[in-house]
Amino acid sequence: MTEENVNQLLQVAKKLGDLGMDQQNSQQLVLDLDSTCCPTYGKQEAGEYIYHYGLNGYHPFVAFEGLTGLALDVRHRHGKSYTSTHAEDYLVEMLAHYQQRSSDPTMLVRGDSGFAKPEIYQQCECRGAHYVIKLKNNARLMHHAQHLVQYTNGTDYTKTEHQYFKMAYQADSWDQSRTVAIKATRKAETLLFSEFQFVVTDFAHLSPQTIFQLYQKRGNMENFIKEMKTGFFADKTDSPSFLANKVRLALSFIAYNIIHLMKQLAFPQEKKTTMIDTIRFQLFHIAGKVTEHARQVQIHLSSTNVYNTLFWEVLTRIQRLNL
Repeated sequence: MTEENVNQLLQVAKKLGDLGMDQQNSQQLVLDLDSTCCPTYGKQEAGEYIYHYGLNGYHPFVAFEGLTGLALDVRHRHGKSYTSTHAEDYLVEMLAHYQQRSSDPTMLVRGDSGFAKPEIYQQCECRGAHYVIKLKNNARLMHHAQHLVQYTNGTDYTKTEHQYFKMAYQADSWDQSRTVAIKATRKAETLLFSEFQFVVTDFAHLSPQTIFQLYQKRGNMENFIKEMKTGFFADKTDSPSFLANKVRLALSFIAYNIIHLMKQLAFPQEKKTTMIDTIRFQLFHIAGKVTEHARQVQIHLSSTNVYNTLFWEVLTRIQRLNL
């Protein structure tokens, strides 16, 4: 395999994502950005110690569509890569691609504090994409937030309380002032001590509660990453070669989107959230026999297979697809 082959595999995976987006026929796109860890247990090439996870491995960049769960981009990176290394370049490619595919789409970019860098904000603003990205706590933000928290005589200190605020803020590395939403959480029995969370956004006219609701829906991405790793072995790194492990990750990317499309396009509504392990058990790892004669291929399943109805329903829907 070569780097060119890897790029070809990635293009196949991305086209599968495009196919899923076309089937949804939606003008709304949510780009959830994150990174994950693929542990290494030997002398794998480019495997480095990752302080955030406390182990040796690779540190891939991943992007999912938050509304459908489709994988939009996966980039294999060495262990020393930071969460947002080259993230603005990958983001520019995705924004340009989806803006070309659709007329005036509404795009939202979400990311944790690892993606809190002005280059990402600027690319979103230049390309008309909205963003909600978590900020790391710092002394200036904490100072502003502490002066906004309010307590009254009616405050019940036996219950956890949340307060929301919004302010204009400009960090030293920013070229302009931006809107920052603040969430202050005072836990029960902690009196006047509050914990703070900060989110930077271009949604200047939304309430801070709504901004945090938009950000918190990003939590589904953890399930997408877990499914790609546990269901499609994206974190398997048993080759000493960095390129070979890169190929394996690209194949996991393809497999994830194929099965996701299968669920999206061919599964009954109540089965669309089925995990890959269950799909393998019910539809793939089953006893059967395939025969071919008279220009026909026939599938024979056991009459005692309890998932026969689901199998034939899904197969029939696949055969009717017009892609």
